[in-house]
Amino acid sequence: MNLFPDFEIACEGLKVENDSPRYIQLEHREGGDKNTKIKLDKFVTHVETLKDRFKDLLVMAGYIFAADRKASRGSIRTEEFTKWSREFTIHLKVRDLKFWDNETIKKLLNDALCFMSGDHKYHFKFYQAEPDFPTSIFDNDEFQPRMPEDCKIALFSGGLDSLAGVIDLLHNTKSEIWLASHQSGSTKTKGVQRKLFAALNERYPGRCQHYKYQCGLTGEQASDESQRTRPFLYFSTAFDLAAEYKQKEITVFENGITSINFPETEDLINSRSSRTTHPKTIALLEKLFSAIIGEPFKIQHPYLLKTKTDIVEILKTYNRLDLLDSSVSCSGTRKNMSDFSHCGACNQCIDRIFATYAAEVEKYDDNGIYRFNFLKEDLEEPHLIKLLNEYIRLAHTFKCQDIESFYLGREMEVLNAVEFMKGESEEEKIEAIFTMCRKHADQIEKAVNRMRKQYDSIFIPNQPLSFFSLVLGKKEYQKEPEEISKESTVRQEIPTRRLKAILIENLKELIAAGRITEGMKETKQEPILSKIVTPYLERKYILTPPQKRSITQYLLRGDVELKKQKGVFTAVDGYIRR
Repeated sequence: MNLFPDFEIACEGLKVENDSPRYIQLEHREGGDKNTKIKLDKFVTHVETLKDRFKDLLVMAGYIFAADRKASRGSIRTEEFTKWSREFTIHLKVRDLKFWDNETIKKLLNDALCFMSGDHKYHFKFYQAEPDFPTSIFDNDEFQPRMPEDCKIALFSGGLDSLAGVIDLLHNTKSEIWLASHQSGSTKTKGVQRKLFAALNERYPGRCQHYKYQCGLTGEQASDESQRTRPFLYFSTAFDLAAEYKQKEITVFENGITSINFPETEDLINSRSSRTTHPKTIALLEKLFSAIIGEPFKIQHPYLLKTKTDIVEILKTYNRLDLLDSSVSCSGTRKNMSDFSHCGACNQCIDRIFATYAAEVEKYDDNGIYRFNFLKEDLEEPHLIKLLNEYIRLAHTFKCQDIESFYLGREMEVLNAVEFMKGESEEEKIEAIFTMCRKHADQIEKAVNRMRKQYDSIFIPNQPLSFFSLVLGKKEYQKEPEEISKESTVRQEIPTRRLKAILIENLKELIAAGRITEGMKETKQEPILSKIVTPYLERKYILTPPQKRSITQYLLRGDVELKKQKGVFTAVDGYIRR
């Protein structure tokens, strides 16, 4: 029995006999069965401008990305375990069949894809494509190939790290900067990249060009949105540009804390821990690309030993903070967030907010871009409280360690990165990673102190559900995750005779926190009060279904009332009042 969900993917009109519910057909060509978009916008005019092998790579990357999104990893509960991994058999037509249908090349593809995605296996079955690749896959925008005298090709997502990297290159080289992007169809992502590219062109006229590979699903919903194979699209697009114009390297910009991505809890291990720019991912892709081009090819990663705060400082150094809030770092951009570019409640948003405070430039990042601001609003979601605790716990751990305990506590993680890092001795590379982690911890401490000064001074009323009370006040991040896990399982049941008294006590807390105001009422049509107080109670106690119904009844019948006593709005026992 296969321990991993196995998916069979048939691409571009190929038919495979398979009645499994995990059999998926993908088609990019126009017609009734089209469910995938593969489109090179302003990339080439004629098919001849890209060699067959390079075309194959881009189409392959597009279909792998579509398969990744169509193949479910399972429920949220499953995501916490290694069964989040999947196994793929991909049937695909290629023009250069002799090259791709080689076990060495297939292994290079499998190794790179499995590590970056956390999946178990990628099997490839290649078939000969028609002699002329369908031109409908390409746009016919005018583009004449030319050999640049001095060119640097960089991955460009529209995120803060890639923006800072491009600005760094523009200030420190005289090169043309060619930006390689993937666009999956999200108008928001396209808009971000377009806006930033226009701003760069305005400030550095004639220095940049933008090449966009558009591909993704069309007309169908994705079953999985972790998008762990998306980096393969970005790197493949940049590599094809470089290979066509005889360039021997590309550059990716991402800070080291994100690149190495130390798992803060067990459920971040495996595919849930992003390996987009991990040193091993870079090394595996270098091997693959070198094999495709037939000579050594390099991927430069100059920010591997920088923190997120260091990245923000680059914009500050070059006086480009006006572009800060135009970049998008959020992993929630795939969700509908109306007018907001950031959710404010994912790891990437949290990291960005702390970095701007540590760099003392938060005012440039606070222009209404966050749907939720954990510094100003109540923390109602246990998941967000957990994320914030994990984020600070990681910094706290770094702060409390010396280099020996750092290495002993993370030996496998550190060595997995060190093995593939460019540099001198193993000891020097370990010390460099440790130095970066300690600097990150110091920067987070500086950010917290700055946040406290603005939002948690002694003159500000205590807010029981604030970040400062629930996270910094409780200092859960100083405990080991196992301790918290044990404590979370010891929630007590409420004796029925005590339910009303506990309800009143917690209503008073919510009133003090400003969560419940005088204008709120409980009705059958809109049970506002019980919707607020019941989840609040469940953080502390185990509530049975009858107890939840009793809470609603207490509030509907007036057994518990919200009244003013001596001018103070509070919760009281309605029976005693009667």
